Amino acid sequence: LPGYFSLAASYSAINKKVTSNVDSEEPIADVFSRRFNITPSYTLNLLKHPWLTANVKLKSSYSFYNRSIGSEYDEAVVLNDPVSLGYHTATLTFTGPTLSRIFELRNRKIKHIIEPKLTFRYVVNPDQESIDKLVVLDSMDSFSNVHSYFRFSLSSRLLSKPNDNLRNKNKSSSSACEILAYTIAQDYYFDPMIASDNRTINNIEPEFSNLTNTLRFRPTREASLETSIFYNHYLKRFTYIYLTLGYQPSGSPITGTFKYIKKIDPYYYQIESTSGSDDESSASSEN
Repeated sequence: LPGYFSLAASYSAINKKVTSNVDSEEPIADVFSRRFNITPSYTLNLLKHPWLTANVKLKSSYSFYNRSIGSEYDEAVVLNDPVSLGYHTATLTFTGPTLSRIFELRNRKIKHIIEPKLTFRYVVNPDQESIDKLVVLDSMDSFSNVHSYFRFSLSSRLLSKPNDNLRNKNKSSSSACEILAYTIAQDYYFDPMIASDNRTINNIEPEFSNLTNTLRFRPTREASLETSIFYNHYLKRFTYIYLTLGYQPSGSPITGTFKYIKKIDPYYYQIESTSGSDDESSASSEN
């Protein structure tokens, strides 16, 4: 059989106390989320060239819950009826045409690669009525990412390796390592209502995602810099900033890592129309 098949399965159990509202501390129910997940997938390579590749991936996800939550008289109640959910995805990915150029320095070779990627994903959405019954206890219970989209991304990478022409022929050739990579990407939704989970940003239903920018820089094997910045078109501002600096010398008992994260949920952050600029009233949406 061409391509390859994979199968993943997991079981988890979580117990949390549910209150009627955020201000109440008295629990009204003990919610048990016990679920069994099984995910088969099949991937087939359509094109495989050094400068252009294409593949299609078929994936199904089945989740079985023996405890769920519903609404009765505006109060949360635990339902004993089991809930089963399943959805199917088909993803077509084109990578390329890849452009590259090699620069020979005094004792190293630098390879610059520019690689575009197009991704089409179609999702047969699960039953919304069954989703509304679930207890969203963690990210595994969230179906906010189950939607169809078209994604475009563009990556620029720098690879480095010693110049083998100047090395001793008795020594083995060392492999190339990535020293710099930058990727910009954005999703365009086929069904904005499903993608945004019926939410709006400044009363606008978003038709595309944040513009994501990811940068990785590793000048040496011990030092590294990684950063991600998301720009939201509808808010006209950055909604996610992630920065991490790491220094891990080999054989040393002391290593160091610095992280900085700033996040704004665009669905809860609203621009004050009566304010001349962003003020402290919006700080409650930042984590």
